[in-house]
Amino acid sequence: MAVLDDLAGSLPPDAVLYPGHGAPTGPEVLAEQRRYVEAFVSAVAAAADLAPDDRQAAVVAAMREVVDDARLQFLMELSIDPVLATLAEPST
Repeated sequence: MAVLDDLAGSLPPDAVLYPGHGAPTGPEVLAEQRRYVEAFVSAVAAAADLAPDDRQAAVVAAMREVVDDARLQFLMELSIDPVLATLAEPST
């Protein structure tokens, strides 16, 4: 999140970004990415106590409310357990 914030604050408004997927875009995509990451982390946290299959279904359903493009669903599903593990780590 800090990297997204740093980039958003340091790029000129007319900068062109070339994301790994999707068409070239402007810095506004950073705010969209931030909203996506926040929603994903919230969805994983909300489903933390569910059984793994139920957790996956709940996160996917929550994220479909955020983005209706299923192209990234595979990667999103792979990210659920690592994000959950990160959320379970004690903060220092």
